[in-house]
Amino acid sequence: MTDRLLEGRHCGKVLPVVLAQPKVKKLLSSDHFSGDGTVIEAWASSKRD
Repeated sequence: MTDRLLEGRHCGKVLPVVLAQPKVKKLLSSDHFSGDGTVIEAWASSKRD
């Protein structure tokens, strides 16, 4: 479904509106983070305990 949304003609109109929302703006950052799946798995595992 994500692929269809991104390829759709409305994505270019919807995404800027969503990103401009105050609640969403607080979640955005220009900081760079990279990791592989093991980082995500470790984080998710620690949240389950």
